[in-house]
Amino acid sequence: MELALISDRENYVPSDHSTPSALPVAMEAYRRPCVGLHSQAPMTNKETSNNYGDIIVTLNDTTRIINCPNNIQWIVQTLSGRRWRSCSFWRRRDALINQLDFEAQADGDYALTPENRKALEALPRIHGCV
Repeated sequence: MELALISDRENYVPSDHSTPSALPVAMEAYRRPCVGLHSQAPMTNKETSNNYGDIIVTLNDTTRIINCPNNIQWIVQTLSGRRWRSCSFWRRRDALINQLDFEAQADGDYALTPENRKALEALPRIHGCV
């Protein structure tokens, strides 16, 4: 699959949830609910829901990264029962990626595939900065 990249990714402005997503084209393939864990229910702005509408990447069936509903940070979440539990909160892209790499050494749930790494690297360096 060939991805179209936007060269000016530092000027990305996250979605304000009232307009269609502003994520770069390369990210669109990764913005999806977790396969097999959601019903056909409409997308929601409840971040604990399987049908949350602003998922950045899904690392596996029990770990995902979302854009927070207030559009101020990225959140790493794990599935706990039927709800997603927020584990950590990030405003800096490189710190998020470094922490996921560190966690992956102890827990494979945080391992990044090349596609997931590319999607995260397409995020702005600092959340909310233009």
